[in-house]
Amino acid sequence: MPPKSLVTTLRDRYLNTIRSVQPPSRWKVLVIDSFTKELLSSVLKMYDILQENVAQVDNIELSRAPQSTLEACYLLTPTSQNVDRIIQDLAPSEPGKQPTYAAGHIFFVDSLSDALVQKLTSSKAEPKLRQLLELYTNFWPTEAQAFSLKSPQSFLNLFQPVGGLYGPDPMEAMRAIEDELQFSTQAILNVCVTLNEFPLIRYYNPSHPPLGPLQPPAKEVAKSQAATANAYQGSVRMARLRGDNNGSSPGYGEHFTKKLAFRVQAAIDQYMRDNEPKVETSRPRGVLFITDRSMDTVAPFLHEFSYQAMCNDLLPVEDGTRYHYTFYSAEGEREEKEAILSDEDNVWTAVRHLHIAEAIDKLTRDFKRFAEEQGAFADPNSSLNDMRDMLASLPHMQDMKDKLSLHLTMAQACMNKFEKSTLSAQAMVEQNCATRLTPDGAKPRTLVEEMVPLLDDRSVSNTDKVRIIALYIMYCDGVPDEDRKRLFQHARLGRYEMQAVDNLVHLGTQVVKDASSSGWDMFFKKGKRKQQPGENEFELSRYQPLVKLMVEDHFAGRLEQATYPYVRDAPPETATGGLSLPVQTSALARVGLGGATSSTSNATGPGRTQPSSLRSAKPTWHQKGRGGSTVGVDKVDYRQRILLFVAGGMTYSEMRSAYQISERLGKDVYIGSSHTFTPESFVDVMKHFGKAGARDAARGAHHAHHHHQHQQPPEQVPASATKLSKPVNDRSAIRTTSLQHGAQAESRTNGGPHRTGYASATPAHDQGAYDRRFQTQPQPQQQQQQQVPQVSSIPQHLAQESVGRSASPAPSQASDMSMRSKEKKRLKNVFGFKKS
Repeated sequence: MPPKSLVTTLRDRYLNTIRSVQPPSRWKVLVIDSFTKELLSSVLKMYDILQENVAQVDNIELSRAPQSTLEACYLLTPTSQNVDRIIQDLAPSEPGKQPTYAAGHIFFVDSLSDALVQKLTSSKAEPKLRQLLELYTNFWPTEAQAFSLKSPQSFLNLFQPVGGLYGPDPMEAMRAIEDELQFSTQAILNVCVTLNEFPLIRYYNPSHPPLGPLQPPAKEVAKSQAATANAYQGSVRMARLRGDNNGSSPGYGEHFTKKLAFRVQAAIDQYMRDNEPKVETSRPRGVLFITDRSMDTVAPFLHEFSYQAMCNDLLPVEDGTRYHYTFYSAEGEREEKEAILSDEDNVWTAVRHLHIAEAIDKLTRDFKRFAEEQGAFADPNSSLNDMRDMLASLPHMQDMKDKLSLHLTMAQACMNKFEKSTLSAQAMVEQNCATRLTPDGAKPRTLVEEMVPLLDDRSVSNTDKVRIIALYIMYCDGVPDEDRKRLFQHARLGRYEMQAVDNLVHLGTQVVKDASSSGWDMFFKKGKRKQQPGENEFELSRYQPLVKLMVEDHFAGRLEQATYPYVRDAPPETATGGLSLPVQTSALARVGLGGATSSTSNATGPGRTQPSSLRSAKPTWHQKGRGGSTVGVDKVDYRQRILLFVAGGMTYSEMRSAYQISERLGKDVYIGSSHTFTPESFVDVMKHFGKAGARDAARGAHHAHHHHQHQQPPEQVPASATKLSKPVNDRSAIRTTSLQHGAQAESRTNGGPHRTGYASATPAHDQGAYDRRFQTQPQPQQQQQQQVPQVSSIPQHLAQESVGRSASPAPSQASDMSMRSKEKKRLKNVFGFKKS
């Protein structure tokens, strides 16, 4: 059974919130702002909202006609501007002006600062306030198990070097870091509250110095690195990995991941003190891992051949969700369509994480079954295009026709690009660099011979050449400067494209090294490992994202304490969720630098080896089984939750890993980040690191906004909403005598009494940062009453009139299976299928 969907959970929460407003007149007005409009649109359609006795939807940022007989349900971001607007709506300061609404039920998607609570409850609008609650829903559920902050600028805020001609001012950069800490903390807290999960926290604490604005002065870095480099000959990176510094260097500042982990812990502690939530005891306590983009710089460059990742890499998919395509109707007319790739599309959710060869095989089987149900017969020799054309001639089941047609079109487009290009050769070089092994488990010895023809090939795009060179340089742990220049010359790269490679240094990767230095051979001291059954069956898809290996090593008790410390120590049975997995060397430490260390070891004892770099991880297709039995953890209510947060952007391969871990280990795994990178958007941002236009490039990184079908929730106030108590000097009756749902809301605050204080998760002095991000300029124009949130969904069409079918003669089942088997075998050969 899959984990509980974030999309479903937020959808239910918003609907329950709207339902909790039960005015005597039955009808109500929903008041939103531009930001909450988008939040609602990501999980709800207008039809869903209007079904809850909502007479109209108003935007608080616009001038509105008074509706003095209707009560309003405000669903807003907690900004100073919105609080002022609420007060003006319910108690206008202008003499003789009518209140806009009869009363107000106030719901904020995030926590409200102390000052704004005081301002609202001590205003003249207080007598008309009926409810005042915090929902903790200010994050974007992009998929069932993935969430986003929709903040692509976060990558530059974390890693862009300060100063210089285009770099940010140091003070401005540190303010941006502080803002990132605040908003990331609040978003993670919101997810925890939404899931009613208050986890243990582990964070990525690498041995290299902090990056970006947190980087220490250059002289201090050079002095420390020189000392360790003298002790360990080879690359500086290898030296610092072997230095016994427990993941941090003396005199250096703290890594962003550490700062964020401690902030999140403090926010969770504060929330639990204020609200005393009823924690589920039926499942083991969850674990939150906080990492950043620098932990795995390989994943963003690779060509991925799982369906979702491949579509977003090769096709013009906008924001990870919108795809424009052309098709021909049954009448032969060419039509343009826009499809939405979301959790509402059951065909999409069934194939998005499959390898493209497996996805095509499933789509073919689904097409055959659908055609037979419609009384047609599919020719076993049909191509994907033939199948798509045949769908157009079938008269019924328009929705299923549209979905199958869409994905047959997209799969065919992906295969066309793959087969008409050198992607197969590119991907083999990329995988050999990323895994540091050939498909046979040997050290790659002909990389240069395989790579240079691709760099010379004018049919290979410069972006793909950047990807190859970057992966090769990471494979080599840096190359001599002359070699770097030769690679650039072969590829004929432009200035910014060369900078995309050079700027890897800002992510902690060595790009240039002395010709005499080499620490590479030590990576191959370990023996060969067999491929794990059931995974990495394709030679062009061997690399596993390091977040996946990190979680697997955690549950096997092999994850290094020095590189992944806990914010607070945890007992072994809690840390691993009671699973007993085979004891073996960690994939994150298989670099010949020492044995494994228990995940619960706290001390750095004598002779303890320093943990390896994550980018040194060898692939796992040669490794024995890592996972344990999931017997006894199949019930969702008893499954442990794992939260992964990748600061600075995540990839589609990492999103896929969350689902794979859930299925394999019997856990509920959720992954989130500031935004989602495609390989192209990652290269674009790397091109402009520290240059003019960097911010615009960052905005090009896209997100996914998905929707999900849900069951009807019970009619009540959201269980984890925080019911704000008033300050001690506030003698008003609000929130203690709520006319409709006050008592219920109080008793439903996470199953326990509501807090005795008031909102403190967003301190008053941080309100300015919150306002800068979320406030809008006033717009005086009159709002049209019909203006409603624009919601997206896969186009729904009425059933068309019956048209003539073109049915092929029914082939024998043996022939059908034979042809499908041949096509399946061909696709496996194309992508280098490896038999286990």
